[in-house]
Amino acid sequence: AWDCVGASDACIRGYYEILLFGLRGLAPSLMDGVRVCWQSELILSGPSEYWISVINAGRRTSLDMIRNALAPGDSLENASQVFASLMHIGDVLCFTGSSSLTLCCDERHENLHRLAGSTCESYGLKAPEVLRVDA
Repeated sequence: AWDCVGASDACIRGYYEILLFGLRGLAPSLMDGVRVCWQSELILSGPSEYWISVINAGRRTSLDMIRNALAPGDSLENASQVFASLMHIGDVLCFTGSSSLTLCCDERHENLHRLAGSTCESYGLKAPEVLRVDA
């Protein structure tokens, strides 16, 4: 989204506020069970804990696991792919809690979401449901 709106936080937040307003108007009973979280707010509420979770994810995750979590057809070529994968695991750990979590994705992100889910399970947390949505 950053590339499409000139890296404007206000534009991105505005888009999602309009989207949520519309969804709440169309299906209020369904949206009563939906919690929308801003990634930056969850991470910034405990930055030390976040980075510790990323480091610990790195201790539990092999390069083969990360390689298998890449999008179909992608190959592991640089350290940034490893770091981004570990940060994704940290992001998902921030979202796991007492409520259920559903991660919606396309084929390119499915494996990475499943890797994050298996990491949650390794910590004794409930793995998020991964819901693949094909266009």
